[in-house]
Amino acid sequence: MYWAHKTVAIAEGHFGGRRGRNIEEAMILLDSWIKERWRKGKVVGGLFLDVKSAYPAVHREKLVLILTQKQARNYIIPIISSFLQFRQTELRLDNHKSQMRLLERVLLQGSPLSVTLYLLYNSELLDMNSGPDEPNWLSIGYVDNITHLFAADTTLEAMIGIEDLGRRTIEWGRKMGSEFNKKKTKFMLFNSPVGEQRQAKFGEEQLSPSDVTSWLGIKLDSKLTYTKHIETIKSRADTTLTQINRISRKYFGISMNDTRTLIKAILYTRTLFGSILWLTTSTLSKIKPIF
Repeated sequence: MYWAHKTVAIAEGHFGGRRGRNIEEAMILLDSWIKERWRKGKVVGGLFLDVKSAYPAVHREKLVLILTQKQARNYIIPIISSFLQFRQTELRLDNHKSQMRLLERVLLQGSPLSVTLYLLYNSELLDMNSGPDEPNWLSIGYVDNITHLFAADTTLEAMIGIEDLGRRTIEWGRKMGSEFNKKKTKFMLFNSPVGEQRQAKFGEEQLSPSDVTSWLGIKLDSKLTYTKHIETIKSRADTTLTQINRISRKYFGISMNDTRTLIKAILYTRTLFGSILWLTTSTLSKIKPIF
């Protein structure tokens, strides 16, 4: 799918499943965008969404229409249409096997094409922020994880903006046959006075502002201090060290060299994930005992 990645077919805000882009770039964009608006005296609202059963909800006809609208090369469209047509599945439980069922909606799990096709399928969600060079809103996508940010002069205006983005997101879901995971839907207000906060409407749900939410493996707090995330990784590091110690005793278990390799491969990876955001001179002292 060289065509999709080298043109503007995929929304600019998509970071997952794209060559030359990674999860840390998405993190930096969110953090820097919010702090830049803070410096201008803005309040930022955030809506964090996760598409429920993303791949099984893809309509073949709608995907083909999107490829046509995005002016995909002529030979691509019939190939993709054929690729998704007449797919069947069966359920197996112990010795029971169900009859084969024709799948009307599906993207194949494990196929290298599926990620790119899904980025094309939901790019409209991220294209909602097209506008001025420095718009008041930003949408970031990581495959089926969607984040909307809206900056305004007051808390009320920020919430109205987020509710509008939420309404348009739900309209997209109805049109494309997609739903959003209610348990993972979170609403946050960054740098907002507590007394001005209220619930935000998202469809039939009333979302209370969250102080902390998990996003792409990071614990985000409303002040972007990452205090909760640091507490989490300290606890995670203690658990990891305990597990490694159990298999690296003095008289039995793995060697010292293997222990060092495990610490580098597991402990460092678990602990330092996302450190490009939260590791500063002040936070370094909090995690230094781990190392």
